Amino acid sequence: MDDPSAFARCGLVWVAVPETMLDESLARLQGVSLDGATIVICNSQRGSESFAIPATHVVTLQAVDQAEQVFAAEGHAAGLRTLRAVLAFEKRKLIELHPARKGLFLAGTQLSSELLLGPFGAGIESLRKAGFTRREATQTAVSLSSDALRAYAKGGRKGAGSKLRHAALHEIPDVRIADAYQAALEQAMRYFGR
Repeated sequence: MDDPSAFARCGLVWVAVPETMLDESLARLQGVSLDGATIVICNSQRGSESFAIPATHVVTLQAVDQAEQVFAAEGHAAGLRTLRAVLAFEKRKLIELHPARKGLFLAGTQLSSELLLGPFGAGIESLRKAGFTRREATQTAVSLSSDALRAYAKGGRKGAGSKLRHAALHEIPDVRIADAYQAALEQAMRYFGR
């Protein structure tokens, strides 16, 4: 962005920089006439309301899948219409987030991915300590988690919550695994209201 004034002729500006450089990059656009332009801020943890760029249509955009075929966005209605048209032209799907709900989107993606790894890893470690090989433990955990996810997809909270009645606190000789099991069981019981 050597010459920010070059953006004055653009109706659509894509901003894809690391979060640590975002404010500095956007500050360089201050003073540039961007009246009516759509500013698409990619992969920011912040919502569009946190960006004040006068006379523009600010939206934020996140890829939902690794193949970048499905995206989630929030922000100015006119900017979202522009973004939807661009993605539709590329045969990609856009899911529009409710206003001021980006935090829920980010929590949902992390709870459905990285944050699953703690209990999943503890499950594999527990199976290994019980006598499974690494491969057997991983295959078993993948199979069981797939079954649980299918039950949730089919029946929602009701389908998944019904399995909790079979969960009980067992005597677990490994303190780390026992702690992970207890925490996961308590969290599930609170979430599913049992």
